[in-house]
Formats: sequence, structure tokens, C-alpha cells
Amino acid sequence: MNSAEETQLADDLRHIVQTGAPAPDLDDVERRGLREQRRAVALRSLAAVGVVGIATAGSLIAFRHPGAAGAAPVAVAPTKTASGQPTSTTESQLDNVAYVRQQVGAAHDPANSVVEMKQSAIDASNPAQTVWTDPATVNEMLSWVSAGGKVTTWQHQYLDSQRVVNLDDTEVDYGPRTWSYRTEKFSEPWSGPAPTTPVNGITYIPATEAKNMLAQGNVTIVGHPVADGHRTVELSISLGKQGKAETMYLYVDSQTFQVVRLVRVFAPDSAHPASATSDYIWVRRTPALTRLINHPQIPAGFTQVPAAS
Repeated sequence: MNSAEETQLADDLRHIVQTGAPAPDLDDVERRGLREQRRAVALRSLAAVGVVGIATAGSLIAFRHPGAAGAAPVAVAPTKTASGQPTSTTESQLDNVAYVRQQVGAAHDPANSVVEMKQSAIDASNPAQTVWTDPATVNEMLSWVSAGGKVTTWQHQYLDSQRVVNLDDTEVDYGPRTWSYRTEKFSEPWSGPAPTTPVNGITYIPATEAKNMLAQGNVTIVGHPVADGHRTVELSISLGKQGKAETMYLYVDSQTFQVVRLVRVFAPDSAHPASATSDYIWVRRTPALTRLINHPQIPAGFTQVPAAS
């Protein structure tokens, strides 16, 4: 790395990690991500319906699927011409499962980006959290607020020389000013290509995984709500046997066909409550952001303690 790159990286890190402060300032990173998202949504809207179409959009109706947590998305009526016909061929095919499957299968994750996921609270032991994932390394940084204060963890996943999955977990607790480290090693070697998503749970859904889910599940189109600023196609996917089935609702952007929201409705006999919602934002990749995700930040003066089991 040359001196110019080192200077730029130092400047970026100072914006994200406050020098001398006990915690990384993730708010600035999140604000940048939201600005990127708003610009992208605005450009998509202009391209899809034009300025006049935006001004004369149809009426809005409230929408909520059974068991969904949090605020209900809002559905919009399809934009139509004066004759009442859809404005494009794509518009008329958004209720066609085969067409939507094909488009999702052809979609690609945004290049040179990382993923910010905002997940709703599941229960008292699983509070709302923000998860940053670097698709290039499959490493994650998670942040949430517990009874003791803010907590950030870094979860790093890799294959060792025997192709066994290893998970390194570094946790920083800003309330008691402590940190811990633990590592976990899976017992069986991993077969096939290296995993492209974290193996310790569902985080974001990459384009390849969305394609596989739609190919295998019992898929129906529920509607076309607006989710986190995106006009979407909402797809219902039934998984498992009747009585023990979990239903996933994938919300794919109606222009890019990338997944922007996932809602999981758990089986009645599940240990989880009714549902959990995750929203995804693709954020431009920067040296400072990838460094923050891939390298745990342990503030000076924090005390190492044994990791929780």
C-alpha cells in the first residue's frame, strides 16, 4: 500500500471509528448506506415511470401478511397508461411466477459492495441487530444493544487445511468495557466449493441462494408491496412438512430482482415466536468499511474475559 492509500484509509477510519472513543461509530457508516440506497431508489423510480408517472401514481393500500412483525409495508397499484394498460411488458408479468423465477435466477449481487442487514428482534434473547457482511470473505460484524449496553461481535469463517469450517468470534461489550474471543471448529470436512454464506445462521440472501430457494420451494406471488423504499414482488415459499413448515417471504426489487427483505414465519411448534424480518441494503465497498468488518476493533483499556459458551 502506497502512502496515498494509507492516508485515505486513515481518513476513512477516522470517520467510522472515533479515535480514543470506546466504540466504533457505526451511525456514520449507516447514514452513508442509506444515502446510497435513497439515490438508487430515486434513479430506479425515474427510469421506471418518469417524472409524470411519479406525480400521478395510483392510490396506496395498507398491506400485512399473516404473522409479520413490525410496521406493515404499503402496496401500490401498478402504474398504467391513460388506456388502463400496464406501462411495460415487465409490469404485466410481475404476477407470473415462472417469469419472476427466471428474473431472480438471472440477477446478480451488486458488484464491489458489502451488505448491511437490519434484523428485527426475535425474542428477549435475540434483540434487534445490524449485521454487516463482506461477501468476498463471508466475514460479519454484528451490533446490538443489550441490558448491559452496546455489543459488537466479529464473526470470521474460513476453511483450514483439512477443509473443516472454523469460526472465530470476537465480542466487545462497551458497558462493562470487556472483550472475549472464542473459536469453534466443525467436526466434518466441508465438501464442494467453500461456503458463500455464513454457516452459523441465515443472514443476507445472495442472488445464487435466492435462485436455489425459488427452484426448490412451493412458491406463490403474494403481492407487490413497497418494502424499505423498493417496489417489490413478494414471494411466499413453504419449507418443510405440513404442521412443521416454516414460511419464508422474499421481497425482490421489481427492477433489479435482488432480494431486499426476508420475513421468516416460524412453525407453530418452533422455539421462536411468530416471525422475524430482515432488510438488506447494498453499500459501496470502501477500504475503511471492509477493514471494519474484517478486523475486530478492541478499544484500548478493555479487559479480556472468558467467552460465553
